[in-house]
Amino acid sequence: MDVNLSDHIFGVTRSNFGASWEEITTEREETYALSNANTIPEAVKNIVDFLGMHPCDRSDRVPEGKSSHAVALAGKNTDYELTNIMSSIIHS
Repeated sequence: MDVNLSDHIFGVTRSNFGASWEEITTEREETYALSNANTIPEAVKNIVDFLGMHPCDRSDRVPEGKSSHAVALAGKNTDYELTNIMSSIIHS
């Protein structure tokens, strides 16, 4: 049996991600390499699936020909605490 992060978080819709982002009092920055994604759209899908969060402001839609993209995600953990993630993806 596999237990993933998405088993502990569920996606929520934010009508205004930017406003909820500005309300954050705790910030954390991390960098990861995604070896299982060959394109930015594939990386976005993998991140959304892995985290189990909801993409906001249609940020899961990647324009063609982009070499970088930001995806905004919102969710709640099993304690119903709200979580926002802004993920910058760069294809190299």
